[in-house]
Amino acid sequence: MAIKIRCSDCRKKISIDEAFAGGVCRCPYCTALVFVPAALTSAGSPGRPAAPGARPAAPGDRPEGPQAPQEVSPEQQAEEAIEAARKEGVHVPVAAPVRLQGIATIVMLAVLLALLCGGGYVVISKMSRPRKPGTNGPGGNGGNGPNGGNGPPVVKKFNPFMDTGVLGPGVDGMKVESPIIYCIEGGSSMHGTLNYAVAMTRVSVRSLTAEHKFNVVLGEEGRDTEESWYRFLLKDYNSGGEAGEHAIAKPLDEVAGTGAPSISRLFKAIFARKPLPQTVVFFACKPVAEAEELGKMAKAQGVRIVTICLTDEADISKDMAKLAEASGGEGRAHSIRELDRWATAAKFE
Repeated sequence: MAIKIRCSDCRKKISIDEAFAGGVCRCPYCTALVFVPAALTSAGSPGRPAAPGARPAAPGDRPEGPQAPQEVSPEQQAEEAIEAARKEGVHVPVAAPVRLQGIATIVMLAVLLALLCGGGYVVISKMSRPRKPGTNGPGGNGGNGPNGGNGPPVVKKFNPFMDTGVLGPGVDGMKVESPIIYCIEGGSSMHGTLNYAVAMTRVSVRSLTAEHKFNVVLGEEGRDTEESWYRFLLKDYNSGGEAGEHAIAKPLDEVAGTGAPSISRLFKAIFARKPLPQTVVFFACKPVAEAEELGKMAKAQGVRIVTICLTDEADISKDMAKLAEASGGEGRAHSIRELDRWATAAKFE
């Protein structure tokens, strides 16, 4: 049966047959002579006799009376056994290396490295993950995106009256694709926020290029309370950019919110337009009872609706979000306080 000890020089764990207990072995790692303690043998098993010590003195030198045996420390016993093996030139067995020594340390290092790599990956992935559109607050930017949700509000880092918030054609942080129709519900419900819809429209038109085409449709009250009309502010699609903004500026400035236009009629007029728009940007702050139906109708014709709700009233913003979601688009909802703050920063009334 093998016993395990540590080399007194290199401190590595080695193995030697218990028959050599009390003797000396050689370390397979550093070749040093190592004493094998007799105490490590099994009970009742024969151990190798200790190396012979000094020869007894001549009879004449023996003491006359008996003496107590002199105790020898383990360290002294080891030194004497090693010294005797060197002097007498006896064969010293070579111990076997213990292959599994340090395995626990290796395993612990591997686990630690795995934890560090995993933690680093999580941190990097969270930092580099793009923020989804419509997640500024519960359900969207300002609290009401098309996908719903309950996350904490994220502070907007752009003013939609001065910047689209995206690279290329966009509006209020949302991408738009040409041809584009900006649809403004111009009823009395928009009286206090109509200028905000006009400002965002102008900023968005400015983000287009000459290759991008757009038009603006306005919902207006008819000649009596039961009628609802719509009006395209341009005869046909117009090129975007600064020239496009200049072309639409005067018609937009003349818009005044009165009455209660039909949202359904507005969208049916848009769907009848040729060519069909790829994006409809819809500004409103009134309920849209047929929101899901209109959104599905738009999606069936390949039209994507992005909604901008100029109030954070729960029922209205929910309708607007439903309209955007049903068409495959996205939406935003803003409180009056938020809009007023941006308007002040943009220095317009």
